[in-house]
Amino acid sequence: MSVDGSTIKSRIKNLLRSPSIKLRRNKPGNNKENLANKVTLEKVLGITASGNRALACDPCSGLVAYPAG
Repeated sequence: MSVDGSTIKSRIKNLLRSPSIKLRRNKPGNNKENLANKVTLEKVLGITASGNRALACDPCSGLVAYPAG
């Protein structure tokens, strides 16, 4: 086997040992904090964007709108 092949294997093994991968394997809902009491939506603004990188600002009120989703 070539040197490149062993390098790829070692990278994959290291990735699989990564703590972030282990966190993703947890069942949904475990260790998740309920944010419903901490985060509230104050206002919904409608903007039309041609892509996922857009920003709109109302200079009178200072409100900023961006696509979320």
